Amino acid sequence: METRETALRGQYGGVAGRDQRAHHRPAVLHLVVVRRDSSGYQYVHSRLDGDGTWRVAVPLDRSATYHAFADFESGAGDLFTLGVEVTVPGAAGYRPLPEPATEADTDGCSITLDGYLVAGEGAQLTFSVHRDGRSVADLQPHLAAFGHLMTLRGGDLSHPYMRRDGEPGDGVPRPGPEITFRAIRPTGGAYRLRLDVRYGDQMRVAEFAAVEPADLDPRRAA
Repeated sequence: METRETALRGQYGGVAGRDQRAHHRPAVLHLVVVRRDSSGYQYVHSRLDGDGTWRVAVPLDRSATYHAFADFESGAGDLFTLGVEVTVPGAAGYRPLPEPATEADTDGCSITLDGYLVAGEGAQLTFSVHRDGRSVADLQPHLAAFGHLMTLRGGDLSHPYMRRDGEPGDGVPRPGPEITFRAIRPTGGAYRLRLDVRYGDQMRVAEFAAVEPADLDPRRAA
């Protein structure tokens, strides 16, 4: 277990603290840690001290170079992502991206992906959740949504911002079977997609990959 201390500072040198908002509420700041190959994903809960410093204990139990990045929104509504690398010495043994696919099985659930990313353009990705051949329409909230999607580009771990409509309880998103995200101007490259959903009081994790953004939709391959 290693403890890392992170301070976020605003445009004019002030500490980014209570006037900052996370992209997805109710958390105030989203901190994600992944290995350089985009595997070993961890969503980490950080703690804000009174002086505006965020502190977090991150278990880095395997040799590798890790990338930690924080997504947050300023009081003025501007979106920011800050990142830092942490190295644990030793042989890393990185994992390659899996083969491109539009379906994944996880703990008895089948999750399918419809949609594709286009470099430099907006895009919509829709995931459908099924169990035993039936649609799942009673997903449970997770991180103020019925699903949390992390999209990471291989190599530099760039991640397009994924926007979703509404929050559980406001009547906009439904608790399944479909979960829709909108990507804001993704760039080209190979991506690893990780979708977290909560169903039956259990977290289900599905991973997808694309060698090129268009490969997310086999109808685009030619």
